Amino acid sequence: MVKVFVPTRLNSSRLPGKPLIQIAGKTLLVWCCQSISANGYTPIVLAPDMEIINFCKGQNIDVVQTGIDCLNGTERVAEACDLLKIPDDEIVVNCQGDMFGWKDPSFLSTPIEAVTADPQIMATVYSTEFSLLDIASEDTVKVLSVKNKISKGPRFRFTRTTTRHILPSLLGVHFGVYVASRSKFRWYAEQVPGHREQMEGLEQLRWKPSDILAIATEEYPMKVDTPEDLSKAESLFMGGKYANFDDPL
Repeated sequence: MVKVFVPTRLNSSRLPGKPLIQIAGKTLLVWCCQSISANGYTPIVLAPDMEIINFCKGQNIDVVQTGIDCLNGTERVAEACDLLKIPDDEIVVNCQGDMFGWKDPSFLSTPIEAVTADPQIMATVYSTEFSLLDIASEDTVKVLSVKNKISKGPRFRFTRTTTRHILPSLLGVHFGVYVASRSKFRWYAEQVPGHREQMEGLEQLRWKPSDILAIATEEYPMKVDTPEDLSKAESLFMGGKYANFDDPL
């Protein structure tokens, strides 16, 4: 069994109310859920806000109300696992609710397969298709390779840094997919946020570097995290440069 959760909330710091913002006639949340459904998985939305809860019920989207104290989406997923009494060995996916439109099912299935093979890791994804604008933007999370003297396996680092010093180790642009066993999500929620996590505002920095497997993909989903992202998404739809999902949830 695999549970695919979509954690979201209304009080986003960069784009308040973004889950219910309309893009080309659908809310961002619906676009995200339809992308997951089109790739063969059933999305379960997690939110603390009754406005989102009621919206999902009206759209026949599975939804779980979580508390208001979660610091990020990964903590929200951990709480939902408690509420739903998910077994420790079940595979859980945290698919961030501000992205949509990936076409290749492997965007989700490959990290799921990786965790199935090795339950001790947390698998995530990054795109090797990125632009100079991505590198220059602090809103874009970059994935860097790290020299590993302890073991032969790869190590990865996440950052918002935009300096030229990251270029030699730059692998790609990170997208918010986190796959791990339920027990790993419990471990995450029990940890105290470290200095780097708080300084950069990146929830992925709380995972153990030795546990992380970042998987390369050519997919580049539409991600809406800022007013500029929203304008870009609207422009792409208006120009007919973005596909529509007609599959029901």
